[in-house]
Amino acid sequence: AIYALVHLGFQMGDELRPEHLAKILEALYKSDITTATSQLLFILSCHNEFNSVISEVHIHKILQNLPISLQSHINSCEKSCSMNCKLLYQIRTLANLNIDDKVNALFTNCLCQHVGSFKMLLVKNDDISKSVLWLL
Repeated sequence: AIYALVHLGFQMGDELRPEHLAKILEALYKSDITTATSQLLFILSCHNEFNSVISEVHIHKILQNLPISLQSHINSCEKSCSMNCKLLYQIRTLANLNIDDKVNALFTNCLCQHVGSFKMLLVKNDDISKSVLWLL
């Protein structure tokens, strides 16, 4: 089902109606964060109405999952990410958001708690470093 939604979101782009976008995001909030759901969330984050539809609770869920994705990335990804990298999708989703000060503080806190791991990735992985720069 997620694969079909990824395809739908990619094909429809901004033509996806905001109420459908909201329903997909609601379903995503109820599911676990996986590579596929992170990919879908990134595709949806490119939608013009994404910032007005996503809830702060969902943003917090992404931020809470970042350390897990970071560790998973360190354990399994090569120097260059494949296009199936959960951490990459999560960082790019956050980069597409209009982040308020509170959410920015949460991201900065996460970054500071895992500064060593992020530093290693910024030096060793071009895809992650470009995405973090996109976020900043």
